Amino acid sequence: MHGEHVNGPGLRFEVIDVPGHTSGPIADFAAPVGDTRACCAHEHTLSNLKFARAMEPAKREPANREPAAHTAWCESRRAAGVPTLPSSIARELQANPFLHCAERAPAQRARDRGAPTHDAVAVAVPAALREWKNE
Repeated sequence: MHGEHVNGPGLRFEVIDVPGHTSGPIADFAAPVGDTRACCAHEHTLSNLKFARAMEPAKREPANREPAAHTAWCESRRAAGVPTLPSSIARELQANPFLHCAERAPAQRARDRGAPTHDAVAVAVPAALREWKNE
């Protein structure tokens, strides 16, 4: 539960809420850990990269080679039956469009698809983006 602590070998983990497309998701956070790892419960990297390209084509221009290189890396791992996870928060910030709901372009794209304007980040924008991805 949010706010609880779990002690590990030489580390103290804090449980934090991480709302997403399911109710009740939590994460454990331990500081200092350098690059924070994201250990997701299911493989989603390629579908998120594909959705990010569909959602924000202007940000995925050929001049920005990083998403293309990461997509190729993920495709090669999945073809070999190897997961793309765990990831890192830094990598997820590049690849996961759901971490950008507070930004103007994703919020506007969600509003274009019916999300109300009064609830930019908390519920409506992620829900509209998730529904779009599901389609």
